[in-house]
Amino acid sequence: MWFEPKEKTLHSGSGSAINGQIFDVSGKYGALRLQVTGITSATITFEQSNDGGTTWDGIAGINTETGVKATTATANGTFLLPVTGVKKFRARVSTYVTGTIYVYAIAVPAIVAPMEVYSSLLAGTALVGKVGIDQATANANEVVVKSITAGDANIGNVDIVTLPAGNLGQRAMAASLSTVPASDITDATYIGDIKFGEALPTGTNAIGGVTLTGSYLVQDAVIAQNGTDSTEVDLQKWKYISILMPAGWDAATLTIKGSAVAAGTKCTIKNDAGQTFPAMTVAVDTIYSIDANALMLAGVHFIALVASAAQTTAARTIKVMCKA
Repeated sequence: MWFEPKEKTLHSGSGSAINGQIFDVSGKYGALRLQVTGITSATITFEQSNDGGTTWDGIAGINTETGVKATTATANGTFLLPVTGVKKFRARVSTYVTGTIYVYAIAVPAIVAPMEVYSSLLAGTALVGKVGIDQATANANEVVVKSITAGDANIGNVDIVTLPAGNLGQRAMAASLSTVPASDITDATYIGDIKFGEALPTGTNAIGGVTLTGSYLVQDAVIAQNGTDSTEVDLQKWKYISILMPAGWDAATLTIKGSAVAAGTKCTIKNDAGQTFPAMTVAVDTIYSIDANALMLAGVHFIALVASAAQTTAARTIKVMCKA
């Protein structure tokens, strides 16, 4: 059964040791993704409860940048936690020295537990069938095939430890490929006239026309202090967007402008009836879903959020939540 992703702000500018908001994931979501910002010197402890919040136990998450698993966060980052069967979750500021802490959370269904996706292989003998793979030198691009007991590893009737003499009934073919490099080739990666070990060309990780990305992304649209226009947001792969307003905001409405190329001049967006994308009345710590005017953004590659008045108090970071 599919459940729509569920979002919640657990800390919005916390400046002390505090429990923060409780996220009710109702035991029906598989994974929880956290974005932590604003830590200067503090510790956030990840905790779960299944008895209505009376008892809280630790829960480990993966830092999606470093791959390190831990039950706490002491620096900014994004974390992925398995919450299958968990009813309530919180990110408690267990120790605090300095910082203005924000924690944003989104719960999503998950077929595979995230801990399995990111965990390293278990230590062992690394056997594939009867073939043992062992690395001769740490981090080297080479392996050693372990010895196999004679007579114990046959392919059909051929003992791969000691091949029999004769041609085993094969039909005569052309002479075997030379393993001696051509005299005018000094590259040691060649065997005969064939080059081995060549790296794949750099690119955009695309298979056909499908780019290998997830189905959800949060991008920052930052309006500089004394500015009105935000930094650029790429909508190429996204169909639906919502925006999360920051904890601080100098009174102003908000609209959206667009461009066809990165860093291009942002233009007014209109529909085929000549109607301009409307200005939105916004408030702090509020999520606004772009639904009634979503079609006006269809086909727009890059956008910027534009305030009707300069943000003179401080720079503002608006979270743009994108869904495929």
